[in-house]
Amino acid sequence: MVQVWNSYQQVEEAVDTIDKIMKQTGKLPDVYVEAVRETLRVSSKGLVQRFYAFLVEKQPGALQYFSAVSATKKPAAKT
Repeated sequence: MVQVWNSYQQVEEAVDTIDKIMKQTGKLPDVYVEAVRETLRVSSKGLVQRFYAFLVEKQPGALQYFSAVSATKKPAAKT
């Protein structure tokens, strides 16, 4: 099940987790990266922007894992 962030606190907790993993191992597990990418695709633009801003501030080395994420396009409404 895909997680959707609902607050800046959830975003900051995700970045804190990324920071801890990077400091301990120097890399992020593929399964974790994919989970965060999926969350980025479905979360609001404001929270996604906060994620990137906080990530650059706290752990810029991890940005490479999330630079190719694009927002999911919603299907056009049927008329």
